This record gives sequence, structure tokens and C-alpha cells, in this order.
Amino acid sequence: MVLILYVDDRLIIAKRMTKIYKLKVQLNRKFE
Repeated sequence: MVLILYVDDRLIIAKRMTKIYKLKVQLNRKFE
């Protein structure tokens, strides 16, 4: 059970990081 929760948390963090990265790329394009 702990392992499953740990994996789920990492997936959630990875999804958030992807969104943050995409946002950074979009902002960089606008302000270049």
C-alpha cells in the first residue's frame, strides 16, 4: 500500500512538473 501511494505521489508531481515546464516554454516564447 505504501509503495502504491509513493508511486501515485511521484506521478502527480511529474504531471505538475510537466505543466510548469510547458508554462515556462510558453512564457519564453512570448518574451523572446
